Amino acid sequence: MQGVRDLLTIVRTFDWTDTPNSGQRTNAGLISRAQRLARRIYKIFVFNHSMYLILRIVTRSKNTLFFNTWVPFDSDSVVVYILILIIQVDSAII
Repeated sequence: MQGVRDLLTIVRTFDWTDTPNSGQRTNAGLISRAQRLARRIYKIFVFNHSMYLILRIVTRSKNTLFFNTWVPFDSDSVVVYILILIIQVDSAII
């Protein structure tokens, strides 16, 4: 039981800065890099996708919706069309 207490004491006081400094990045040091890279990729994806959607709306391309879908009502009305596009954008982000 004392061994478990000693282990918990060590774990509570452990900090990733306590690792040996060999001049190389440890796996823990790569976590922050991976997080920054994931954020950048996400921002680029959202920006590009948003620009694509905006261009599709502005140009009013012949493709009625971003994704092929069937809706149980008439989508010729501008309000309904925009509502469906918003739903599709939200679904694509999720």
